[in-house]
Amino acid sequence: MAKFSTSNDPPDDCVTEFSVHFSRPVSVASLNADCFAFTVIGPQEDTGWGDVLRVPITRVQAEELSGANAEFARKATLVVDGEWFSDELHRGSKRWSVFRHDVSRVEIEVRGDYIVDCNGQSVDANPVGLRAMPSGNGTPGGTYLSTFSVAPANVEVEAK
Repeated sequence: MAKFSTSNDPPDDCVTEFSVHFSRPVSVASLNADCFAFTVIGPQEDTGWGDVLRVPITRVQAEELSGANAEFARKATLVVDGEWFSDELHRGSKRWSVFRHDVSRVEIEVRGDYIVDCNGQSVDANPVGLRAMPSGNGTPGGTYLSTFSVAPANVEVEAK
């Protein structure tokens, strides 16, 4: 939950700690919610199927700005709907949250075809095998998919 917000009363938009760092500046004008997908796959208790749920990204916060008019950025942070955050993760009943009992999978997709770099090219987002970074196979565009597991909300995490 802390990766979403540590505030007791998040605003309409909840600035998360989920961000993408770019190896070269990208156009701020090209960074919007359509460039990313944030999916949670929670286990369905009765059948074992995974319930696919989309986290509502409301906008992207451009950071590490550069250029004469701050037209470029090197980092994009996902901003999600604050009401969703409150209902699903914060004030809402842990009993009904997708993160309640079993391990959930999270997928964050970066759609490089929609993001334009400082040279006017689509961002090369293609993965190279299972290597996390740097991504890219030398051609513009593509999609990068980051996946990770989230422990159930009712499980205490041991500090290492």
